[in-house]
Amino acid sequence: MTFRAGALVVSLVLAACQSSGRPGHSLDHWVAANSVTEESLVCKREANGEYFFVARAGDDKLRLGSRLNMSAYRETHSFTLGWRLMNGRGEYVTAKVRPIVVKNDYVKVGDKVYADDVQYQRFRTGTNNLIVELEVEKCPYRSCDSQDRQAVAKKYRLRICSISL
Repeated sequence: MTFRAGALVVSLVLAACQSSGRPGHSLDHWVAANSVTEESLVCKREANGEYFFVARAGDDKLRLGSRLNMSAYRETHSFTLGWRLMNGRGEYVTAKVRPIVVKNDYVKVGDKVYADDVQYQRFRTGTNNLIVELEVEKCPYRSCDSQDRQAVAKKYRLRICSISL
């Protein structure tokens, strides 16, 4: 899978999930547990049992959070996240600096397993609108680099929100 410039790619590989935690079961509880009071929550979203949020952390910085349901991938697997920050014309405005990872962990809630990711990402200023999307690929193998394995990968893109700056 190839991401265009400006997309953050996080790839995690898990041999066996043995992490557990006691997170809340609701979107509101999860966002509250992963937010900072000094930052301004811009949006939160639930899609197919997965959670997402965006918070303004400065003039040119966002706090981005995702909780992916990985329950169908109990054995070795991989997944990638590609955060996309674009202006109103669809041009990438992600700053060319590495994101700062705050949290990157697997969490077990009941019989479900989630991959939690929270990070800070900078963007280039000078735009009035910011569109935040997330591209996800889940693969039941350590790597989905072959054509056969790509056929079984689950891929989707979500528009998380649009922000007026």
